[in-house]
Amino acid sequence: DEDDEENNNKSGFQMEHLETNGDSHSQQKSNILEKIMKILHSCTNRQLVLLIPLFIANGLDNSFMWGDYTYYVVREYLGFSNIGFVMVGYGALSAAGAIALGKVSDLVGRTVVIFGGFLVHVLCCVCIMAFKLDSNSHVFIFSIAAIWGFGDAIWNAILSALLSACFKAQTEMAFAHYKMFQSLGVFVGFSLSKSLSLNSKLAMLIISFCIGILCFFIDTWRFGLDRRNRLMT
Repeated sequence: DEDDEENNNKSGFQMEHLETNGDSHSQQKSNILEKIMKILHSCTNRQLVLLIPLFIANGLDNSFMWGDYTYYVVREYLGFSNIGFVMVGYGALSAAGAIALGKVSDLVGRTVVIFGGFLVHVLCCVCIMAFKLDSNSHVFIFSIAAIWGFGDAIWNAILSALLSACFKAQTEMAFAHYKMFQSLGVFVGFSLSKSLSLNSKLAMLIISFCIGILCFFIDTWRFGLDRRNRLMT
Protein backbone atom coordinates (compact mmCIF):
# COMPACT_ATOMS: atom_id res chain seq x y z
CA ASP A 1 0.00 0.00 0.00
CA GLU A 2 2.78 2.38 0.88
CA ASP A 3 4.50 1.56 -2.42
CA ASP A 4 1.27 2.23 -4.33
CA GLU A 5 0.80 5.54 -2.55
CA GLU A 6 4.38 6.55 -3.28
CA ASN A 7 3.97 5.64 -6.95
CA ASN A 8 0.74 7.62 -7.13
CA ASN A 9 2.49 10.66 -5.62
CA LYS A 10 5.32 10.36 -8.15
CA SER A 11 2.88 10.04 -11.02
CA GLY A 12 0.95 13.07 -9.80
CA PHE A 13 4.14 15.09 -9.49
CA GLN A 14 5.25 14.08 -12.98
CA MET A 15 1.88 14.97 -14.48
CA GLU A 16 1.91 18.34 -12.73
CA HIS A 17 5.48 18.95 -13.96
CA LEU A 18 4.49 18.08 -17.54
CA GLU A 19 1.45 20.35 -17.38
CA THR A 20 3.61 23.20 -16.03
CA ASN A 21 6.16 22.70 -18.82
CA GLY A 22 3.38 22.56 -21.39
CA ASP A 23 1.91 25.82 -20.13
CA SER A 24 5.37 27.41 -20.13
CA HIS A 25 6.06 26.33 -23.73
CA SER A 26 2.64 27.52 -24.84
CA GLN A 27 3.24 30.89 -23.22
CA GLN A 28 6.66 31.19 -24.88
CA LYS A 29 5.16 30.39 -28.29
CA SER A 30 2.42 32.91 -27.67
CA ASN A 31 4.96 35.60 -26.73
CA ILE A 32 7.05 34.87 -29.84
CA LEU A 33 4.01 35.04 -32.10
CA GLU A 34 2.91 38.26 -30.43
CA LYS A 35 6.33 39.84 -31.04
CA ILE A 36 6.32 38.71 -34.67
CA MET A 37 2.88 40.22 -35.17
CA LYS A 38 4.05 43.49 -33.61
CA ILE A 39 7.05 43.58 -35.97
CA LEU A 40 4.83 42.95 -38.99
CA HIS A 41 2.32 45.55 -37.79
CA SER A 42 5.06 48.14 -37.38
CA CYS A 43 5.86 47.71 -41.09
CA THR A 44 3.00 50.14 -41.64
CA ASN A 45 5.21 52.85 -40.10
CA ARG A 46 6.54 54.63 -43.20
CA GLN A 47 9.37 56.27 -41.25
CA LEU A 48 10.73 52.85 -40.37
CA VAL A 49 9.99 51.23 -43.73
CA LEU A 50 12.07 53.84 -45.55
CA LEU A 51 15.09 52.80 -43.48
CA ILE A 52 14.85 49.13 -44.49
CA PRO A 53 17.02 49.52 -47.65
CA LEU A 54 19.74 51.05 -45.47
CA PHE A 55 19.51 48.12 -43.02
CA ILE A 56 19.82 45.62 -45.88
CA ALA A 57 22.78 47.54 -47.34
CA ASN A 58 24.44 47.37 -43.92
CA GLY A 59 24.04 43.58 -43.92
CA LEU A 60 25.41 43.23 -47.45
CA ASP A 61 28.35 45.40 -46.45
CA ASN A 62 29.14 43.14 -43.45
CA SER A 63 28.91 39.97 -45.52
CA PHE A 64 31.27 41.43 -48.14
CA MET A 65 33.98 42.44 -45.69
CA TRP A 66 33.89 39.29 -43.57
CA GLY A 67 33.38 36.90 -46.46
CA ASP A 68 34.31 38.13 -49.92
CA TYR A 69 37.06 40.60 -49.06
CA THR A 70 38.91 38.18 -46.81
CA TYR A 71 38.59 35.29 -49.28
CA TYR A 72 38.85 36.88 -52.73
CA VAL A 73 41.21 39.73 -51.88
CA VAL A 74 43.26 39.08 -48.73
CA ARG A 75 43.66 35.31 -49.11
CA GLU A 76 44.15 35.54 -52.87
CA TYR A 77 46.88 38.22 -52.90
CA LEU A 78 48.40 38.25 -49.39
CA GLY A 79 47.86 34.68 -48.25
CA PHE A 80 45.67 33.03 -45.64
CA SER A 81 48.07 33.95 -42.81
CA ASN A 82 47.47 37.68 -43.30
CA ILE A 83 43.69 37.62 -42.93
CA GLY A 84 43.90 38.12 -39.17
CA PHE A 85 46.25 41.10 -39.46
CA VAL A 86 44.05 42.80 -42.05
CA MET A 87 40.93 42.33 -39.92
CA VAL A 88 42.73 43.72 -36.88
CA GLY A 89 43.14 46.97 -38.80
CA TYR A 90 39.49 46.84 -39.79
CA GLY A 91 38.38 46.33 -36.17
CA ALA A 92 40.70 48.99 -34.76
CA LEU A 93 39.42 51.72 -37.10
CA SER A 94 35.84 50.58 -36.54
CA ALA A 95 36.20 50.92 -32.76
CA ALA A 96 38.04 54.24 -32.96
CA GLY A 97 35.48 55.58 -35.41
CA ALA A 98 32.56 54.64 -33.18
CA ILE A 99 34.09 56.62 -30.31
CA ALA A 100 34.88 59.70 -32.40
CA LEU A 101 31.71 59.83 -34.46
CA GLY A 102 29.42 60.32 -31.48
CA LYS A 103 30.80 63.81 -30.88
CA VAL A 104 31.02 64.59 -34.59
CA SER A 105 27.35 63.72 -35.14
CA ASP A 106 26.36 66.10 -32.32
CA LEU A 107 28.13 68.91 -34.16
CA VAL A 108 27.14 68.31 -37.79
CA GLY A 109 24.08 66.08 -37.47
CA ARG A 110 23.53 62.39 -38.11
CA THR A 111 22.46 62.94 -41.71
CA VAL A 112 25.85 64.37 -42.67
CA VAL A 113 27.69 61.56 -40.86
CA ILE A 114 25.60 58.81 -42.48
CA PHE A 115 26.17 60.39 -45.90
CA GLY A 116 29.88 60.35 -45.08
CA GLY A 117 29.64 56.61 -44.42
CA PHE A 118 27.92 56.19 -47.77
CA LEU A 119 30.76 58.03 -49.54
CA VAL A 120 33.42 56.00 -47.72
CA HIS A 121 31.95 52.67 -48.76
CA VAL A 122 31.20 53.68 -52.36
CA LEU A 123 34.73 55.06 -52.82
CA CYS A 124 36.21 51.87 -51.36
CA CYS A 125 34.15 49.76 -53.78
CA VAL A 126 35.25 51.87 -56.75
CA CYS A 127 38.90 51.69 -55.68
CA ILE A 128 38.79 47.90 -55.37
CA MET A 129 37.23 47.64 -58.83
CA ALA A 130 39.72 50.04 -60.42
CA PHE A 131 42.94 48.99 -58.68
CA LYS A 132 44.95 46.17 -60.22
CA LEU A 133 45.69 43.89 -57.28
CA ASP A 134 48.79 41.75 -56.97
CA SER A 135 50.96 40.18 -54.27
CA ASN A 136 52.63 43.56 -53.61
CA SER A 137 49.36 45.35 -52.80
CA HIS A 138 49.84 45.12 -49.02
CA VAL A 139 49.35 48.81 -48.31
CA PHE A 140 46.28 49.10 -50.50
CA ILE A 141 44.56 46.00 -49.06
CA PHE A 142 45.29 46.98 -45.45
CA SER A 143 44.17 50.57 -46.10
CA ILE A 144 40.88 49.56 -47.71
CA ALA A 145 40.07 47.26 -44.77
CA ALA A 146 40.85 50.00 -42.24
CA ILE A 147 38.84 52.65 -44.10
CA TRP A 148 35.97 50.19 -44.54
CA GLY A 149 36.03 49.63 -40.78
CA PHE A 150 35.68 53.36 -40.23
CA GLY A 151 32.68 53.38 -42.58
CA ASP A 152 31.13 50.45 -40.70
CA ALA A 153 31.46 52.41 -37.47
CA ILE A 154 29.13 54.99 -39.03
CA TRP A 155 26.52 52.42 -40.02
CA ASN A 156 26.61 50.50 -36.75
CA ALA A 157 27.01 53.30 -34.21
CA ILE A 158 25.11 56.17 -35.82
CA LEU A 159 22.22 54.03 -37.08
CA SER A 160 21.75 52.64 -33.56
CA ALA A 161 21.84 56.13 -32.09
CA LEU A 162 19.41 57.34 -34.75
CA LEU A 163 16.89 54.61 -33.96
CA SER A 164 17.15 55.24 -30.22
CA ALA A 165 16.57 58.98 -30.65
CA CYS A 166 13.93 58.96 -33.37
CA PHE A 167 11.80 56.00 -32.34
CA LYS A 168 11.57 56.47 -28.59
CA ALA A 169 8.02 55.13 -28.47
CA GLN A 170 8.93 52.06 -30.56
CA THR A 171 12.58 51.45 -29.76
CA GLU A 172 12.22 47.68 -29.44
CA MET A 173 10.41 47.37 -32.75
CA ALA A 174 12.87 49.69 -34.49
CA PHE A 175 15.86 47.61 -33.42
CA ALA A 176 14.01 44.40 -34.28
CA HIS A 177 13.56 45.73 -37.81
CA TYR A 178 17.19 46.81 -37.95
CA LYS A 179 18.59 43.43 -36.93
CA MET A 180 16.08 41.43 -38.98
CA PHE A 181 16.77 43.24 -42.25
CA GLN A 182 20.49 43.55 -41.52
CA SER A 183 20.54 39.76 -41.09
CA LEU A 184 18.61 39.42 -44.35
CA GLY A 185 21.33 41.42 -46.09
CA VAL A 186 24.02 39.19 -44.56
CA PHE A 187 22.10 36.10 -45.69
CA VAL A 188 21.75 37.38 -49.26
CA GLY A 189 25.41 38.43 -49.38
CA PHE A 190 26.74 35.05 -48.26
CA SER A 191 24.21 33.18 -50.43
CA LEU A 192 25.53 34.93 -53.55
CA SER A 193 29.15 34.50 -52.50
CA LYS A 194 29.90 31.67 -54.95
CA SER A 195 27.64 32.73 -57.80
CA LEU A 196 28.85 36.31 -58.43
CA SER A 197 32.26 37.67 -59.34
CA LEU A 198 34.02 40.15 -57.10
CA ASN A 199 33.19 43.12 -59.35
CA SER A 200 29.55 42.04 -59.58
CA LYS A 201 29.31 41.99 -55.79
CA LEU A 202 30.92 45.41 -55.57
CA ALA A 203 28.43 46.75 -58.13
CA MET A 204 25.58 45.23 -56.12
CA LEU A 205 26.93 46.91 -52.99
CA ILE A 206 27.13 50.31 -54.69
CA ILE A 207 23.54 49.99 -55.91
CA SER A 208 22.31 48.94 -52.46
CA PHE A 209 24.16 51.86 -50.83
CA CYS A 210 22.63 54.30 -53.32
CA ILE A 211 19.10 52.99 -52.77
CA GLY A 212 19.61 53.00 -49.00
CA ILE A 213 20.91 56.56 -48.80
CA LEU A 214 18.20 57.80 -51.19
CA CYS A 215 15.47 56.31 -48.99
CA PHE A 216 17.17 57.77 -45.93
CA PHE A 217 17.14 61.26 -47.48
CA ILE A 218 13.46 60.86 -48.37
CA ASP A 219 12.79 59.83 -44.77
CA THR A 220 14.70 62.84 -43.48
CA TRP A 221 12.94 65.21 -45.86
CA ARG A 222 9.41 63.90 -45.30
CA PHE A 223 9.49 63.17 -41.59
CA GLY A 224 12.33 65.30 -40.24
CA LEU A 225 14.17 62.17 -39.10
CA ASP A 226 17.28 64.00 -37.95
CA ARG A 227 15.66 66.86 -36.05
CA ARG A 228 16.31 67.25 -32.36
CA ASN A 229 12.64 67.51 -31.38
CA ARG A 230 10.82 64.45 -32.72
CA LEU A 231 7.30 63.25 -32.20
CA MET A 232 6.34 59.67 -32.87
CA THR A 233 2.74 58.94 -33.83
